[in-house]
Amino acid sequence: MSDPVSVGARTSTSLHNNIFRREAVVISSDFVWDKGNAFYADPLLGDIDFTLPLAADWPNEEIYVKRTTNGFNIVKLLTSGSDSFEGKAGFDYFTLAFASEYVKIKSDGVSAWFIIERRTNAGAAISLSAQQNFNVTATPQKLTTFDTVNISTRTRCEANLADSSLDVVQLQSLLDGDVFDLRFSVSIEYANNQNLRAQLYLDGEPMPSHRASGQGQGNADDISFSVALPEMVTCVCKVELYLWGDIVSTAIIKSAMITAERISG
Repeated sequence: MSDPVSVGARTSTSLHNNIFRREAVVISSDFVWDKGNAFYADPLLGDIDFTLPLAADWPNEEIYVKRTTNGFNIVKLLTSGSDSFEGKAGFDYFTLAFASEYVKIKSDGVSAWFIIERRTNAGAAISLSAQQNFNVTATPQKLTTFDTVNISTRTRCEANLADSSLDVVQLQSLLDGDVFDLRFSVSIEYANNQNLRAQLYLDGEPMPSHRASGQGQGNADDISFSVALPEMVTCVCKVELYLWGDIVSTAIIKSAMITAERISG
C-alpha cells in the first residue's frame, strides 16, 4: 500500500485503509499546523516540533504525520493550550523515532486529540562486551556492569548504561500501557551442581514470567539462560537483570544481554 509522495500534489491513494484525497507536505523544521492533513517529516537537520491546533477550533479534523528518515533526531507532536492527547492532560509530546513510523489522529472538537491509527516502534538493548566475574550470593543481586548499547530509542525506551538498565520513559498508549517483548540471555560458569537463577525486574519488582534457572557445571561448561515473553508495561520504569544462587561463589559471566521492544500498536 503506497503513500502520497509528491509535495503539494493531489493524490487518490488509499492511505492505510482510508481514502485520503489530501496534499502531502514535507516538513524539515518546527511546524505549527494551520491546514493540511498529510505530512512527511524529515528530521535530518534537527528535532521537529509539530504543534497541533486547538481541538475546539477544528472538530473531527484528522491529521496524518509520517517520519521519512532515520537518525538521532526525533519528530514530536505537541498539543496547544490545555488540550489532552489520548486522554492524558498536561500532555508533553508524542514521538516518531524511526523512519516509516506514522500516526493518524483526530480532534474531538472540544479539547482532546485521539490516535485512530499508528505504526510506531520503541526498543532498547544492552549487553556485555567481554566476560567478567560476578559475586553470586543467596539473595538476588543486580548485574551492574553492562557496557554496550545495542539499540536505544531516544525519549521512549532508552539504554541506560550508567544504571545498567533499560528505561521505559514514555508510553505510547497513555491510558492502558504498552506491550513490550522483554528478553534476557546469560551464559555463565557457576559452582558445580549448584543452582543458579536469573530474573528480570520491572519497576523494582521481580517478574515471575521472566525467570530461569540451571545447574552449574563448574569450569567444565557454561550454563545458558534465555527468556523472551511479552509483558504489559503501564508506567515509566526500569528493566533490570538479577542473579542469585544456592551458595556464595564467584561466577564468570561469558555473555549477557537484556532487550525491550514495544510490540503493541
